[in-house]
Order: sequence, then C-alpha cells, then structure tokens
Amino acid sequence: MPDVVCVTLSGEKRLFARERLVLRPAAYALILHRGRVLLLTMRHTGKYHPPGGGVHPAESIEETLQREVREEAGIEIQVERFLRLEELFFYYDPSDTAYHGLHLFYLCHPLTLDLLADLRVDDGSAEKPRWVDVQGLRPEQFQAHGATIVELCRAASESDARTLTPAPDGGPPAARDLAGLTVRDARPDDAAAIVAILDPIIATGAYTAIDTPFTVEEERSYIEHLPPRAIFHMAVLGGEQRIVGFQSMEPFATYTHAFDHVGVPGTFVDLAYRRQGIARRLFTATFDAARRKGYRKLFTYVRADNPAALATYLSQGFRIVGRAAAQVKIGGQYIDEIVIERIL
Repeated sequence: MPDVVCVTLSGEKRLFARERLVLRPAAYALILHRGRVLLLTMRHTGKYHPPGGGVHPAESIEETLQREVREEAGIEIQVERFLRLEELFFYYDPSDTAYHGLHLFYLCHPLTLDLLADLRVDDGSAEKPRWVDVQGLRPEQFQAHGATIVELCRAASESDARTLTPAPDGGPPAARDLAGLTVRDARPDDAAAIVAILDPIIATGAYTAIDTPFTVEEERSYIEHLPPRAIFHMAVLGGEQRIVGFQSMEPFATYTHAFDHVGVPGTFVDLAYRRQGIARRLFTATFDAARRKGYRKLFTYVRADNPAALATYLSQGFRIVGRAAAQVKIGGQYIDEIVIERIL
C-alpha cells in the first residue's frame, strides 16, 4: 500500500509506511471569554494551539478536556458542545512517532479564569497559557488546523456561543425546551413514531449504514419479537409526548455464548432535535439497563464521515479500537467505519 504523507513540527512533509502510523484520538478545548480564547504556545515552534491532548483509555471526552485544561492552564471548564472533527497525519519529531490524528474540537466555558504561572504548566510540549483576542488571530499563527480554529472561534464569539453546528438544511438547530424529557421502554404502538424518525435519517444517506427504509408494520413486528436481552429505549418529550429519539441494543451474536457479555448499540435522534443532549439521556438509561441484563461491554461501528456521531460516542466513554476500510457502500460510494467499544 502507498506511504502516507505526514507533516512535521516545522511544516515539512515526510513519507511514512502506513503500518508505522499510530491512531491517536485527541480532544481540544476552544475556551472563550469576553472575545478572547485560551491558547498555549508550542515549546518547539512558538506556534499557538488550544489546550487539549490525547484521550486516555476508559476516559470520556469531557474528562480528557477537563484534565488537559487543568494540566496546561490551571482552570476549570464546562464542556458545552462538539464543534468539529479534523484529521491530521503528522510526525512528532521529539518522540520519532508518526500519527493519524483524529482531533475533536469542543466549545467550552471557563468556570475559573486565573491561569497557571508559566513555570507550573505540566506539559512537555506546551507552555505560556494566555487569553488571546479572537479578532486578531490568523491561521498561520497556529501549529495545525489554523483556519478551522480561527473560523470556529470567530463564529462562537460573534454568536455569543449559542451554536456552531448547522442543521441538515444548512441553518442552526433551534434550541428546544427538553426539561420534560423522559426515557422509557419501547412499545409496539411506537412503531409509527420510530419510522418517522428513522426513515428521514436513512434518506439523507449521511448518517447511518442502513440504506433501506422501514415500514410501520416491520418496525411493530421487530418490537413485538425483541429477544429477552434486547434493550430498546424511547426519548419522549413530556408535554407533547413526542418521541424525539431512540436507542436499541442487542447481543453481539446468538450462535455462541462466548459473546453474551457484548452488546451492540444503535442511536437515532430526530433530525430536528439533534445536538440537544437527547443521546446523552438515552445512553444513561441504556448503560443502566445493560448492566442489569449482564452486559459487560458495548461494541459498534460509526461511519467515518459522521464525526458528530463519533464525538457523541466518545463523550460517553467509548474508545476507538480500529478503522474498517470500505466497510459500507452508500450511494455508490465506499465509506470507512470507525470501530469503537466501551467497557461497562
């Protein structure tokens, strides 16, 4: 297979054999306060980069961001929302390591503001935490992803950090009042509402490996014949009793008991209610039910071109364990899938 071009710290390009690359998921915090963003400086190049770093095994994205910001800047943060995923093939000269980086950017809010003194920064590659005026930033000042970081910071600053993620129609998702949201088990009479959520998602061709719509009758039959250890939860808005999302999980395999401890989850949220925390509520209920039913591990795939879904799973404690090349074919195009798992 062809070699991969990686960027060095100095911006040069070098070729590396694919088998030498290390997959590295990492999370970075864009922390904005009164028109300024918190940035650090790379010790080796003097370029800016936001606080953040590699996700440790069994560590959620939120835990990663809070730990990294605490180590590099000394402040506490509240993680607001996922913004974007960027890939980077890079070579880190000090450790002689080539990486395939999956870099997830999150909008964050500072809970404290007093930054660490320079000598107390606990990081081998970053130093000098500073609040920097957003409007004066230029892409070339950054070690990597400069254009993306400048774009996201300016958008957040201008919109008062209300939202940065567009809805499927290109506009921002409307904020929803989800105070009355509850999660309950699925019932056969939920079939029509499930199909009304699932089929439009399938029709986009952008989010799932499923490419064939379901009928109400098929969905009703599926619910009526769920296996004993299956989990199927509905997210329901209290006032309207409107179903706005659902999550199902079944055993990894039934032909052997060797996989009885492994469940495969699937998560779907109404396109009009995405980025509202509904998936998080579903995960909480599913994790609890999975433990009661004797599951020890969750395992699934996420399309590589669906970074928002990947970020959601990673924020719930899943970790990336591999990448399946050309795993699905949608609309005549082959698409990779990211393999993820979580130990309960």
